[in-house]
Amino acid sequence: MKTILVPTDFSSYSENAMNMAMLLARSLNARLLMCHVIQVPLAIGEIPYALLEKEKNELKQEAEIKMKALALKIEHAGGISYQTKVLDGELLTELLEIITTEKIDLVIMGTKGVKNIQDVILGSTTEQLISNSQCPVMAVPADVHFNTSMKRLTYATDYHKSDLQDLLQLIEIASSLKAQVNVLHVSGDEINAEEEVKLMSDFMKEVSEKCSYNNLSFQILHGNNVLQKLQDYLNEESTDVLITSTHHRSLVERLFGKSNTLSLVKKSKIPVIAFHYNSKN
Repeated sequence: MKTILVPTDFSSYSENAMNMAMLLARSLNARLLMCHVIQVPLAIGEIPYALLEKEKNELKQEAEIKMKALALKIEHAGGISYQTKVLDGELLTELLEIITTEKIDLVIMGTKGVKNIQDVILGSTTEQLISNSQCPVMAVPADVHFNTSMKRLTYATDYHKSDLQDLLQLIEIASSLKAQVNVLHVSGDEINAEEEVKLMSDFMKEVSEKCSYNNLSFQILHGNNVLQKLQDYLNEESTDVLITSTHHRSLVERLFGKSNTLSLVKKSKIPVIAFHYNSKN
């Protein structure tokens, strides 16, 4: 992993994402790219173009001052290569352009007011970025609490073949962090326990043929209430980061699709990484 992108609007929650990015950048020896996108309304009849240009210039100057303050914080932390960008345009378009031109390996975004994991994975801007970019996106809740290192990463799987590619990328990160990777399947009552064990056993064999990481574990959570099982797992602080794939819409919707579901991130306060699903994998 060479480059981590952190979009920022200079809020407390995006600064929290920057703190997470600094931790990873140092551990992975990766370059940090901080980016702010100025969004100015399109000119309309009542607002002269010159006035909008003046506003844009003022916003840019203000953003550059704030970006210098973030740069000082990164320099003070030491040991991190970084770059800053202040752009203007449509947020998603600019971010996707940067992801392509700068060959971004991971995007880390702060999320405000996240109520549950569905908001992170299926949320508007984050969802669009995950769906359209070719790199994984980490969503960091505003009040996330993390230590100076991440020791346990949990990948939620439904045994899809594309999960193997995700795991290879994840293991690259885990290796640098000296972290355990736990491959987790949350089982409902759709199939019996014996069949679940067989599916997991087959998946374990596929993973072991692709990689030889010695800090890899596999786990099945059984129960009639799938959501509650995962809720308990996260509340017990069994993991520092939860990872999933955009392929698992059925998994996400099965777990978080109802409007009255319990908030997972609200209590567990952990980051979520969503890998982009590529149908060619």
